[in-house]
Amino acid sequence: MLLGEQTEAILDDEAEHQDPDDPDRRRGRIATDHRRQHPLQRGLELSRGWRQRGGRTEEQLEQGDQQDHRQPVEAGRQHAGRGGEGKPAPIRRHEGDQPAFGTPPRRWHAGRTYSDRTPNPNNRGPDPLLPARRFTYIRTVPKPTVSLIIATYNWPEALAVVLASVRRQSSSPAEVIVADDGSGPETKAVVTQASTAFPVPVHHVWQENQGFRLARIRNRAMAKASADYLIHVDGDCVLHHHFVRDFLAAARPNAFARGSRTFLSAEQAAEVLAGGRLPGWWDSRLTRPAAAFRQPLLLRALFDWRTRGVQGHNLALWRADAIRVNGFDERFEGWGGEDNDLAQRLINAGVVKRRLRFGGLVFHLDHPLSPRPPSGRNDQIFDANRQAGRVRIDAGIDQPG
Repeated sequence: MLLGEQTEAILDDEAEHQDPDDPDRRRGRIATDHRRQHPLQRGLELSRGWRQRGGRTEEQLEQGDQQDHRQPVEAGRQHAGRGGEGKPAPIRRHEGDQPAFGTPPRRWHAGRTYSDRTPNPNNRGPDPLLPARRFTYIRTVPKPTVSLIIATYNWPEALAVVLASVRRQSSSPAEVIVADDGSGPETKAVVTQASTAFPVPVHHVWQENQGFRLARIRNRAMAKASADYLIHVDGDCVLHHHFVRDFLAAARPNAFARGSRTFLSAEQAAEVLAGGRLPGWWDSRLTRPAAAFRQPLLLRALFDWRTRGVQGHNLALWRADAIRVNGFDERFEGWGGEDNDLAQRLINAGVVKRRLRFGGLVFHLDHPLSPRPPSGRNDQIFDANRQAGRVRIDAGIDQPG
């Protein structure tokens, strides 16, 4: 006897003693088939056989086999399914959810069960014997709309430069609101001229000049704002090209943010006002060169969570949070204190502060500082609100304009 004949005889002898419940034997295969297969292919066959049985008995399988032999695959039956008439009806091996064995692979519509899916005969999709894949839909949250509020007073040259930097933003705000604390007609002319070339609406909110009332005019601007996210800047701070984009990247629910500021010297400020470019962080004339360095990767990784105050020249908060604390306390008159008070009341309300590092950059133009109130009244208001743990104040954004 030859070697090959001897091997086949041994395998045939083993096949006679095979378990009758073996799925290979039930499907009419001989034992020599799987001996010639790769182990991985053999494992795939066993796995598919287990899925095909689907917990059914041998009698149910035999009935299904008889039905399949009586009913050819290309039966030409028509059905009025989701695609209308003219499509062959899907052939089922049994009345369950699984498709017929031996049918060509079909591409199924995602998101439906087997019973209400319509096969597309023109496409060859994944193996229908494999479990149906469910798509996990990622719900994308749209970026919030931004109202950029610029506070100004009688410096139209600086305001024109700031508006030009807003127009060059990589992420444009939905609207720009100029909060004017009683400036002359020159400022209004700058706003009118800029609005003609702006891609977004530019609003001019003005109040009568009755002294330094920055808190009040900012409240009037926030009351007019229609966007979800409010970013406050001063009319003497030129914005970095990606200023709005950085704040949008750092925007989180139940949080307000403060950006970075670097100071231009008098010489640099004169160059920028004359139409020059903003200096880079490597310029030795900058007072704080590190604050002029922008790095998006570090912006996402490094934040200052300390609860110190903020400056209104570079502040972003949600409009809903501003309404909850009733905005700035309008009892603050004169320079200083109103922005720190707002930050403290937001923290008392459970709103988290985020300090942007290496992002949200503004370049402060050099100018003489406004004198602080000699009586210290603003400090007294701030201390009283902080000691009382106050969240909402009376004289705020809800006051009539």
